[in-house]
Amino acid sequence: PVNLAKVIRLATEDKELLYPNINFSISIKHNIEALCSEVELERVITNLLRNSCEALESTKYGKICIEVERKNSLSLIKISDNGPGIRREIQKEVFNKDFTDGKSNGTGRGLFYVKRKVIEWGGTIEFNSSNKGTRFEILLQTPVNDKIENGNQDEKKNIVTNLSI
Repeated sequence: PVNLAKVIRLATEDKELLYPNINFSISIKHNIEALCSEVELERVITNLLRNSCEALESTKYGKICIEVERKNSLSLIKISDNGPGIRREIQKEVFNKDFTDGKSNGTGRGLFYVKRKVIEWGGTIEFNSSNKGTRFEILLQTPVNDKIENGNQDEKKNIVTNLSI
């Protein structure tokens, strides 16, 4: 089992220094674990954060919000930003191998890798995007001993405010 707080901390530790124009908000309500590889999950989170940071480079007041919570008996990781969003005409392609949207340093493998890993772990990844920002949500399996009999009770205790997207 992987401690999600530790992975989020590792993935974000240098981002605030590298991107001083971006306000990072991290909300982790519990010591939540997931069934995945720690190293690979850090790479998944880093890929998503890098995309958000790049989308916010020309934004004066960029915001990235990372939230980790339980959703029933699963672990939910949400990464939101207030960037310009992913253009509607390319949204169906972003997870395709070798797809890039004109970034000079883009390989077109970041989101392909992200989705492949999440699916490999038995999880799901979805995103919503508009001209007010993008939010990725990853659902991952939790270890059996980490599951709560009544996941809804856990959610009621820990309401997290999302960025409005």
